[in-house]
Parts: sequence; C-alpha cells; structure tokens
Amino acid sequence: MFAIQLDESTDVANLSQLMVFARYMNGPTIEEEFLFCKPLETTTKAEDVMAVVSTFFGDMNLTWKNIVGVCSDGAPAMLGSRSGFISLVNTRIRMC
Repeated sequence: MFAIQLDESTDVANLSQLMVFARYMNGPTIEEEFLFCKPLETTTKAEDVMAVVSTFFGDMNLTWKNIVGVCSDGAPAMLGSRSGFISLVNTRIRMC
C-alpha cells in the first residue's frame, strides 16, 4: 500500500515536467521516495498525467489497487470532479 504525491512544473526550457513521489510504511516508519520525473509532451490535462503515471506503473509492475492516497497542488486538472486526475485514479481503482 502506498500514496502518491505529484506536481507539474514548467522548467527553464518552458517544458512541463511531472514529478511523482511515493510514501509507504516500512515497519514502524513512513518512507518517502522519488518515483520519477517525466515530461508532459502534449498538454497538462488530467488524461495526459494519467497516461504518464499509468505507463510508469505498468513498467514497474505497480497496481492501482495499492493506492491509498493521492496528493496534489489543487490545480483543476488534478481535482476536477469528473475528469480530474484524482477522479481518474478513483475510476481506475474501482476497475481493479
């Protein structure tokens, strides 16, 4: 079981980068690890963020059913009630 924290940032070359961290229990302590930083090559919409995270999860054999939390900066692309990233994560978890 783990939680993810993600944020999109624009670098000095004006390219959008997605950074994702994971938090999980390791015995009695909470650990935090940097998972990845990948470019968002099209737009920064929730579907694009989901595609990048889903690809990473597939490559690393991580399953959506192990997600217990998602933290973001509150941007509309992350929080939108119907099409935000968190809504897409909830749909993906229900499908597992």
